[in-house]
Amino acid sequence: MLDCTAKVNDGRAVGAFTARHQIAALHYPDDHHSVGNFVVARRVSWADRPWQESSWSVDHAAAAGSAVEPGEADVYVSMNSFWGHRRRISSVKNIGAAFVDVDYRKRVRWEDSAPEAVFWSAMRVLDERNMPAPSYAVSTGNGLCLVWLHSWLPAQALPRWNAVQSHLAEALADFGADRKALDAARVFRIIGSKNARAKDWRNEIVRPVYVRGDPERLRQDAYDFDDLADEILPLRRAELRSLQAERARRRAELDATALPRPATYLTSATYYEAVLTDLHRLRRYRHAGGVLPSGARDEWLFLAACAMAHTAPPDVVAREIASLAIELGGWRDTEARSRMSAVLRRAKAAAAGEQWPGPGGQPADPRYRFKATTIVGRLEVTADEMREAQLRVLVDPDRRRELKTIRTRESRHRRGATPRAKVQAERLSLGRRALLLHSKGNTLADIAAIEGVSIAHVSKAMKAARKK
Repeated sequence: MLDCTAKVNDGRAVGAFTARHQIAALHYPDDHHSVGNFVVARRVSWADRPWQESSWSVDHAAAAGSAVEPGEADVYVSMNSFWGHRRRISSVKNIGAAFVDVDYRKRVRWEDSAPEAVFWSAMRVLDERNMPAPSYAVSTGNGLCLVWLHSWLPAQALPRWNAVQSHLAEALADFGADRKALDAARVFRIIGSKNARAKDWRNEIVRPVYVRGDPERLRQDAYDFDDLADEILPLRRAELRSLQAERARRRAELDATALPRPATYLTSATYYEAVLTDLHRLRRYRHAGGVLPSGARDEWLFLAACAMAHTAPPDVVAREIASLAIELGGWRDTEARSRMSAVLRRAKAAAAGEQWPGPGGQPADPRYRFKATTIVGRLEVTADEMREAQLRVLVDPDRRRELKTIRTRESRHRRGATPRAKVQAERLSLGRRALLLHSKGNTLADIAAIEGVSIAHVSKAMKAARKK
């Protein structure tokens, strides 16, 4: 897994890796990543808010690197892109990199070590665990940022991506991996900028310590995400499917007389991700610009916050809820946290491993859980809204059956099945030919032999033709 010659071969590439390469590797547009925005953030002391953020279209990724002055203090770039101009998990558009922030100076063993020495020790640990090498690594002043570029993912893939993040951090725990810096809305320092809080002035300028290959081709040479996840997660996706199939087989053997249950494809995390997506679609459909008017915001924000509590890492749930409430409800940060205190309290309890009494008195996850039908009722979603807003989860039984029919039709089409209308037309044509042959004295067996089909097929076709 680990290329032992990489330390020598990548020396020239490391020296050539600049802020332009870094931002291009994270955000440069291609066929699968042509729309969206990323954020360049600056920590400032003279403004009312300590953070100043500017949004850049991915179309301008090549120019963003030149907008950072060499030696400029505390400049950061978001690791992923977003819908709109706000940086938050609920607005993530494309995910293109896994990463770990290693605060090695918080570890006694490494606090006085050079960034390069820490990095190569970390590489040995990754190699021992059969985990791939990062695409690049940057010395951030007081630590390291290791980045694994991978194929673009939609927001729906966040649960599996979060699992990869968690396992990478666990692998590098001895080096001070920051488990609070794993969320998809994270920003990290830009190469060439200065860390004003660096403990060692010799490392205050952010610089690369490792590059996997040609700096100009890092995005093109990114890992396939499924391959990367298969190397990092304890069970590969294929193995997970095998386990699911084995469990299904055992259930069938235990009760062969039971009616088959419909397949379930949504986990708790992906279900609430789908709920949150539908809530945003409904909001944009109902309100021009997506801004919630007075009287419509409390219920929507509460349900959205409950969904986010199941999808966002626990350490950033409060920030995500506050950001959404400020933007869409016009609340202040303290007001948002106060109104959503029950949601936050339950999310923290779940993160601590607590279980509270459920509806039947049995221990259960303390976070709020709502069925789709309950949310539809609370928001009074109409059948027309379900169709026009293209909702997928927040639907009534009639719309759910309609969607199932559409998915079945599309699935049959992907498998090459003949469309139903075409089948009916061909049967009608056969029936008319069969009636003509039958009127001339041919038997059903004769007609079946002439047409190359079964007698039953001829009989059905003739019945269909007579009805017309």
